[in-house]
Amino acid sequence: MPGITAPYMWFKLSILYYYLGFCLRRFSSPAQVQHYQSRRWARHRRFLARHSPFYQPLLHQNPAAQPGLLPLMHKAAMMENFNLLNTRGLHLERAMATALQAEESRNFNTPLQQDLAVGLSSGTSGNRGIFVVSQRERAIWVAAVLHRVIGFSWRRRRVAFFLRADNKLYQSVKSRLLQFQFFDTLKPFASLQQQVQQLQPQVLVAQPSILHQLAQAQQAGNLSIHPRQIIAVAEVLEPQVQQWVAAVFNTPVKQVYQCTEGFLAATCSQGHLHFNEDLLMIEPRWLNEDKTICHPVITDFTRRLQPIVNYLLNDVVQVDNVPCPCGSPFMRINRIEGRADDLLVFTKTNQQQVWVLPDTLRRLALLNLPVNVQYQIEQVAPHQLIIRLQGQQPLQTKHQLLQALAAWCQSHQLLIPQCTFTDNWEPVPGQKLRRIIGPGINADGPLTLL
Repeated sequence: MPGITAPYMWFKLSILYYYLGFCLRRFSSPAQVQHYQSRRWARHRRFLARHSPFYQPLLHQNPAAQPGLLPLMHKAAMMENFNLLNTRGLHLERAMATALQAEESRNFNTPLQQDLAVGLSSGTSGNRGIFVVSQRERAIWVAAVLHRVIGFSWRRRRVAFFLRADNKLYQSVKSRLLQFQFFDTLKPFASLQQQVQQLQPQVLVAQPSILHQLAQAQQAGNLSIHPRQIIAVAEVLEPQVQQWVAAVFNTPVKQVYQCTEGFLAATCSQGHLHFNEDLLMIEPRWLNEDKTICHPVITDFTRRLQPIVNYLLNDVVQVDNVPCPCGSPFMRINRIEGRADDLLVFTKTNQQQVWVLPDTLRRLALLNLPVNVQYQIEQVAPHQLIIRLQGQQPLQTKHQLLQALAAWCQSHQLLIPQCTFTDNWEPVPGQKLRRIIGPGINADGPLTLL
């Protein structure tokens, strides 16, 4: 066909190949999943032993090593060992320069090296990481997203994608059937609102904070769009916000758990999140005695260029062992609590310190604040909270929230923290909205969680 190059056709055929693989692959039990993971890890381990300078000596010494026996990785260690970890001889300085240039120019189409795409993490944890993906890895990602998130259709669909930075990875979704338009969240919301009104997307992909703003505009009559699919990404999706956005647009809100470390989880047909255990292996690092709350340690079988092996995520995830009605044996996520530094530390009346999950304060805020009001709660000292509220909120609203917080503290024998309100607060454009900000933790074992 005129204008269609061989590499482009090969890329699209690769997507089709992996998509069909996802459609045909079926798992009936956790044991079957584990058997599949063992085979995938054995193949991935052989690849790393041949191509990754970092893992070569380790795997030559122990050719049958499981991921947990290899060095524990995290963002800082990944950046420190980037030159040795990657399998294409890339140098961190050049990759970082390419990513920073794209960030500054807002032109995200510049490849790092032929078929490679490079991007930066948002840096919400204080450390900016870099990720590099190959054409093969992009094809697998697109196939997985089509299979588990957007779905395949012969109808042409317009996709509005809101994020701080575009990337060649995300642009890979584009096709004759999917018109993909990137909305730069660093731009003023008024201009984004006008653009999305003109696009009239059938698929809306955005952070919950952006979905919140779009729903506000729709409810106020300043926006009139009718998406058939709404997908929340990048931030914690609160159930109350999920329900409100779904009601405003009359469309269910799905969730995708995606980060620079990989496509981790997606919502099933029954509305529950499941880890993509055919793409990665999950080894929970438990934070409580009941083994329901953890830091996930992941090994991604699809990431060959920049290996993700025995990688400790800073996220706090609550898992659910109850079988899902959808029938999937993949590990089910009950709730993504946020990052480790979203946990707060409170003091009991007997002076014992306990850690409080951010969802506790989210629920208190959402039950006592208008649903269309943005908020942020930050613990700035052991017994001091700053509560930031959008607009000028009435004293009655603040008093109701303080009463609810005091009642909750008293019911759990906790000292009531001092609270300071800040009015007329607005989230910073382009930044992930962290509704709860804690002092951060560094736990090697179970915590005393409330």
